[in-house]
Amino acid sequence: MSSSEKTDCKVCSSFRAWSKNESKKLNSPTVTSTTKKCRICDVVNFSKNKLQQLFSNKVQSKEIFECPPNAQELGRATWTYLHSVAAYYPEKPTRKQQKDMQSFLRIFSEFYPCKPCAKYLVKEINEHPPQVETKSALSTWVCQLHNEVNARLGKPIFDCSKVDERWKTGPPNGFCD
Repeated sequence: MSSSEKTDCKVCSSFRAWSKNESKKLNSPTVTSTTKKCRICDVVNFSKNKLQQLFSNKVQSKEIFECPPNAQELGRATWTYLHSVAAYYPEKPTRKQQKDMQSFLRIFSEFYPCKPCAKYLVKEINEHPPQVETKSALSTWVCQLHNEVNARLGKPIFDCSKVDERWKTGPPNGFCD
């Protein structure tokens, strides 16, 4: 792990180290509202805001959780996960990492809970195998697959040149949508 990865708030950061660092920041008078936080790692804000909402009378739990998740919720969570995995995939993966990623994607597609979605994903993976040679290749492959699904559903197509901005570094204003 490079020194910048150790200090940045990224998904791969040690939660324990990040948590300790956040505790120090919260107790420090130098914290400002302009401090940029990793949205995935921002457990402090989650616990302050979302958990308060969960247990308040202002928000009903159905607005936050759907049990079990419907196809749209499952799809959003799946794409978030797959894009994030691709964004943090090694720039130069070893042969073992490449083989493991291909295996993961094949197994993942076979056991996907939405059966029509799983069937489509298995077909796509067989026809267009995952490109696992580099982080960029995998990110582009996931993005193109997602765009094919979006096109079938009549949803907007995402600009695949912006996958790192969307799924790793974040846009300048801090908002994805």
